[in-house]
Amino acid sequence: MARKVYGWKEQLTIGEQGEQSFQSLWKSNFHNSLIKSPVRDYDFLTEDGLKVELKSDNYHPNKTPNFFFERFSVLSQQKPGGPWQSWEKGADLFIYQFVLTSEAYIFRNIPELIETIDYLVHEHSLKPRKVANRTYFASGYAIERKLFKHLYEYIKLEKL
Repeated sequence: MARKVYGWKEQLTIGEQGEQSFQSLWKSNFHNSLIKSPVRDYDFLTEDGLKVELKSDNYHPNKTPNFFFERFSVLSQQKPGGPWQSWEKGADLFIYQFVLTSEAYIFRNIPELIETIDYLVHEHSLKPRKVANRTYFASGYAIERKLFKHLYEYIKLEKL
């Protein structure tokens, strides 16, 4: 079976659409605004000044019990991705969103998230999964969401 090859522009569009819907749903649910980041290091700033990185997946979460945490955004360069990149660039919150169901998982302690992923990868001998983009590969790990329950706050964003 051929693997899907992702286009950078396609993924950027998905991310931007996820950001727009998340921003409006956040305001509806928490009665405060997320401000679009003035820099590319993270996606939003909260009114309290917290830096937010949002990962948006556009498939239904019932398709798999896993999160997919990107380890390297460009595998050949070992360029950090996912929570590693977020922490390196100064994010305070890492939020994983399923766009189709408006579900989000808020990770408030990125170093503990990274430590947990690294532990689970080692403990369960998880193999990285390559993700083909048009001109490069990314890689990451599919890990069951339930293994992170102690780290995230689950929210169902509702339209009001």
